[in-house]
Amino acid sequence: MRATCAMTLLAAVRGLTPPARRHGVSCLSAAAGGGRASAAVEQKKARPASTEKLDLAPPRGTRDVYPEDMRVRNWLFGKWRSTAKAFGFEEYDAPVLENEALYVRKAGEEVTQQLYNFEDKGGRRVALRPEMTPSLARMVMARKPT
Repeated sequence: MRATCAMTLLAAVRGLTPPARRHGVSCLSAAAGGGRASAAVEQKKARPASTEKLDLAPPRGTRDVYPEDMRVRNWLFGKWRSTAKAFGFEEYDAPVLENEALYVRKAGEEVTQQLYNFEDKGGRRVALRPEMTPSLARMVMARKPT
């Protein structure tokens, strides 16, 4: 909510008009103390699954984006995208999983302690992509003429 409010406020400062919000809390009411402050949840001792309450909060460090916030986010990202295209930039994307070796090559073996990494069902060491730079470098090298 806070990031979306910041995007809405940024748009207002820049003189842009975001699409009307149909539902939900306004940025002003969220700033006044509405909404959730943190997704951190204290872990309790394990109980049998049948009596354990389901934690409905997203994992710590993440957040849900509901439709009313997604509309504003898509509107703002669309403005950024069209501005970038007007100046000749092109979009690219890469898999959310990368080979762990890509990050080890960039930052050394100790980086594996800072990544969400695992061995996939094929026995390959992979990591969740924390940033795009190594992925972009890999993509450029893959197209480099030999």
